[in-house]
Amino acid sequence: MKFKKVTQKDVSTGLPTVVGAGVGVMVARGITGVVVKNETGVLLTEDQKKKKLYVALACLAAGAYGFMAVDGNDLASSGVKGLAIGTALNGFTDVVAHLADKAPAKPDTTTTTGKFLANALGCPCEASATQRTFAPTLNMPRSLRMPEFNQNQSTMVDLTSLAMPASDLMQLAS
Repeated sequence: MKFKKVTQKDVSTGLPTVVGAGVGVMVARGITGVVVKNETGVLLTEDQKKKKLYVALACLAAGAYGFMAVDGNDLASSGVKGLAIGTALNGFTDVVAHLADKAPAKPDTTTTTGKFLANALGCPCEASATQRTFAPTLNMPRSLRMPEFNQNQSTMVDLTSLAMPASDLMQLAS
């Protein structure tokens, strides 16, 4: 394998492919969210996990077929190929994450390699606890989220002594 100098033609076909892949991932995630009807930060039920697996398999198959079916090197075909790649990629990662979740052995999250594997596979392990999709303060008791301050009379400032007479205010305004 050798690297070559990037030409304008390479950019005109490569950039739409990359952008299309990003859009394909977002489209697949959106379809999954609509079909599964999952709210952010809520654990999935077994029925929802099954639906998510079916959607992932459908996205994987549709993306792979779409990539193979599109022919051409123009801007539109590069974008559509990228869209298909992104859709298939998201489906693939969802299938692998589902299978890893069913596996009896989970990655050891105390090591760097284990943390890498847990995050790469999307495991719901301890390593993923640092990637919260919700505000951690919502899990705190109300007294810690919204502290009530006691008004101590000795530390309060009397603001009436700072007030200006109306004649001074009129001079500042003019």
